[in-house]
Amino acid sequence: MKTQTMTKKLNWAQRNPEKVKESQKRWRANNADKIKENNKAYYKKNKELLNASSVQRHRENRQWAVDQAGGCCSHCGYNKYLGALDFHHINPKEKDLNYNALFGRTRENIKEEIDKCILLCSNCHREEHHRLRERAKKFI
Repeated sequence: MKTQTMTKKLNWAQRNPEKVKESQKRWRANNADKIKENNKAYYKKNKELLNASSVQRHRENRQWAVDQAGGCCSHCGYNKYLGALDFHHINPKEKDLNYNALFGRTRENIKEEIDKCILLCSNCHREEHHRLRERAKKFI
């Protein structure tokens, strides 16, 4: 009795992934208007769901970022309300992006940016900027 080994045959797309990518890229370029129309229609139909999931994702990422930065104000220890906690750049010249702009990015990118910051409550953040302005006045 002959034993046959079961080998899975690959289809054309599996054998040629580079050609598939090229073909998809061409199709997207040739159908940009159609894609845009479909995206608008999808958004219009699912606006509430998309906005709700976006808000939820933003909250989760913000909570994650606050947790990464210690979870409370580094000056006074405040931690009652997430919205009252700010990220203060230790060196403003190293600031790459506005913090809120980070929420379309990966957690690695967010982590890189918050590593340049200290977490402060709103009051301590304002006091810190006042202190920095007063210090700058002395050198003028």
